[in-house]
Amino acid sequence: PFAISSAVVGVIAFGFFIWADLAWEREAVEVDAID
Repeated sequence: PFAISSAVVGVIAFGFFIWADLAWEREAVEVDAID
């Protein structure tokens, strides 16, 4: 059970990291376009 929970948390954290990176890049692109 602990291993499964750990894996789920790892996947969620990884997915959030990827989403945050994409969101940040999108924000940066929008700022560049405005600038």
